[in-house]
Amino acid sequence: MHVIKAGSLNDPSWLQPAVHIWTDSAQPWTEMFNVATKFARSPG
Repeated sequence: MHVIKAGSLNDPSWLQPAVHIWTDSAQPWTEMFNVATKFARSPG
């Protein structure tokens, strides 16, 4: 798995999340993308 912080790119508008991790501790207002795979904790 590679992690790239979108804020480090000049144009992050083309990025689409592929995975959400640690979703069991996500705040209720956190935006989740339906197309992304979700893991309650760290995968693996």
